[in-house]
Parts: sequence; structure tokens; C-alpha cells
Amino acid sequence: MSSLKITELTSLLNRAFKETGRLRKGNNIVYHCPFCHHHKTKMEVCLDDPQKWNCWVCNAKGRGLYWLFKRMNVTSDILDKVRDNDRYTGHKPNLSEFDSKILSLKVGEVEVEKIESLSLMPDFKSLAENDGSREYKVAFNYAKKRKLSLCDIVKYNIGYCSKGPFANRLVFPSYDKDNNLNFYSCRSYYDDGYKYKNSEFSKNIIGFENMIDFDYPIYLCEGALDAISLKRNAIPLFGKTMSKKLQAAITSSKCPEVNIVLDDDALNSSIKIANFIQTLGKTAKLVRLEGKDPNVLGFEKTITQIKQTDVLDFGALTCLRLGK
Repeated sequence: MSSLKITELTSLLNRAFKETGRLRKGNNIVYHCPFCHHHKTKMEVCLDDPQKWNCWVCNAKGRGLYWLFKRMNVTSDILDKVRDNDRYTGHKPNLSEFDSKILSLKVGEVEVEKIESLSLMPDFKSLAENDGSREYKVAFNYAKKRKLSLCDIVKYNIGYCSKGPFANRLVFPSYDKDNNLNFYSCRSYYDDGYKYKNSEFSKNIIGFENMIDFDYPIYLCEGALDAISLKRNAIPLFGKTMSKKLQAAITSSKCPEVNIVLDDDALNSSIKIANFIQTLGKTAKLVRLEGKDPNVLGFEKTITQIKQTDVLDFGALTCLRLGK
């Protein structure tokens, strides 16, 4: 049994969640989930042993307040008060498959990043498997419209969702060098005004890392569709900036050339990336596609444009900075 009283546990929970919990049946108390940030109070914590906790939206769950608070990265004074309590009851965490958060744990003066596993959403279906449904046909036809072949679908494990929070979207999973899922990007195939919906996982990753060989030239682009259209050694940034992990990989690798193929509206970001590449003593190309992107332009025209683009030198980069 717990060594802390119910009132003490409630006080600690309120401090950790920074809100006053609402008591439900029994000794269950609900808060806003610190992991999926749903607008309703969907995180339910049982104050009775074994102190189970569960979010009814993102399915983050476990046993013991120590492990919950540790994942929430609460202050050390709150964590210390439940540490002995959880040791006494002997609970260990039960990590949710769908949860995708990063914990920063301090070991002495060194901050260690521990990455929990990320899994595809329960409603994910592979586009390589035709189930005969109308939703499959709509998703597959949209994939064809975006110039995705069956080979691309299998190679990148592209899928779709017909229901759930990612309904009516193509799903583009990204895997690390060990073939573990590290991110996913979802593109609506209906004109609903909200094109992209991505994983809430940290973007400190290397997109499509399991497809990349850093001994050869690489191509940086914004999204998964652009990277797939470039076909080889293309890394989606899932945005307009490089992650620290990608910067470190390029710095420590033999990669001789970095081709920056971002949209024209990301020129400032492209210039910053090019400057970083030049400081490493590596070749950089800033490719301008005149308002289009690799997926729209297609592989052959994009590659031709890359080949025709001059290598950036200090003078050319300075001119770009000055808007010349």
C-alpha cells in the first residue's frame, strides 16, 4: 500500500499538472493530458494502489506516480516526494505504444536524451493492400495523382487512415537507421483547407534515415512527397530547418555535397543551411525551382535543375544574403 496519504497525492498531482484535478468515481482524478494536450481532461489517475494512470485520447499509460512525473519532467522536489513511495510499491512503467514523447533526464551535470518508442496510429492501413473499400480507392488515386508508384508505396510503407484523428490522409512514415519509426507526416487527400497533420514527436530526427548514405551527396527538401520524388538520398526536413541530429550527421560524415531544394518562400532558411554547410568545408548548392517543388516538377526536371545549379561560393552566398 502507498506510503503517502490521498490528500498528499492529490496535492502533488495538482502541483505537477499545474491545475486542480476533478474527482470522478472512487479515487480517480482527471487532468489535461501533458502528452497529447487534448482540450478536455482526458488524463485519469487512480489514487489507489497501484496508482494506474491513462490518457483516453493518446493512450499514454502506466503505473506509479514516480514514472508519470518523470515523463512529465516535473521539478525535482515533486519527484523526490514520490520516489520512495513508488519504490515501496514496486511499480514499473508500462509505456504506451502510441505515445511518442522525449524525456530529458539529468544525470549529474549531463543531460541525457531518452527516446521512447513511436508506433503508427491504430487506424493505419497500407496502400499496398487493396481492401476493396471506397476509401482505399480515393487514397490510392490521390497517391497516383501525386506521382507515387506502387514501388514507392512499398519502399516507404505509405498508408492511409479512413477513421480516427488522421482520417482522410495519406501517411508517410519515417524510419531511423535501425528501421525504427521516428516520425510520420500525414497529407490530406481532400481539399479541406488543413493539408498536413504530423506526429507530435520531436523533429530532432533524420527523415528517412534508413534510406540515406552520407558518403554520397544528399538532398534536403521540406516534405516527404518531395523526398520521394527525388528518389535517392533525399532527406525531408518536415519543415524548413535542419535538426541538431541532422547537423551532427552531416558534420561527422564524408558527405561531399549538400543540395538544398526548399521552396522559394524558404529562401532565408536555405541561406542559413548553405552557410552552415560552407563552414564545414563541404560543397553546397542552393537550388531554385521557380515557385514549384520536386513533387510538382517531377524527378527528371528537378535533377536537371540541380545539375545546372552552380556551387555556392562566399561571394554568391553574400549576394543572396543582400537580396541581390
